[in-house]
Amino acid sequence: MQSQSISSVRAVHIPPTYKIWNSLKIVACFFSQELKMKILNYFSSIGQCAKPILRTYTSPAADLLKLPRVDIKEGKLRYLLLSVYIHGETKHARTVVRGWNTDSHDDIYYKNVRAMEKLGLCTKCLGGGKMDNDESARKIKIHGSCKTFGAANHHKTKEILLSSSKYKNFNITVKK
Repeated sequence: MQSQSISSVRAVHIPPTYKIWNSLKIVACFFSQELKMKILNYFSSIGQCAKPILRTYTSPAADLLKLPRVDIKEGKLRYLLLSVYIHGETKHARTVVRGWNTDSHDDIYYKNVRAMEKLGLCTKCLGGGKMDNDESARKIKIHGSCKTFGAANHHKTKEILLSSSKYKNFNITVKK
């Protein structure tokens, strides 16, 4: 292999879409022009093949499908019924239940909004309420409403909880 001095090497134009190429620019300055082109052509073809595969596994649609429908804690808690969707695709939304022991429903909402934004998803609150989750007795009581977001459809919440493998055998009651 021929080595060249750094001062005699011209910059090779590399499209910015491939981050790996930025590091190759530094390494490529020590190779001949012919070898540089072979290296760049090799990584170009890998990038073209890998791009659709990466898009499949890291897309918001895949994240939406992996999203658990229920995330509630034990004890007396506040909960929200949320619609999570890909931006602009509200008809393909997933309705989820989130409930924690917090002072306000806002805490639950903003924690979920931040988590969903990291996944490239949007969140809309459908309402809230309170739950008494007694996992040892396998009972859940759903009641109340949320001052900020209004009352959730407690029957829809019950349906989602019963569809979950963890809560399908629980005695779930809805109180107005």
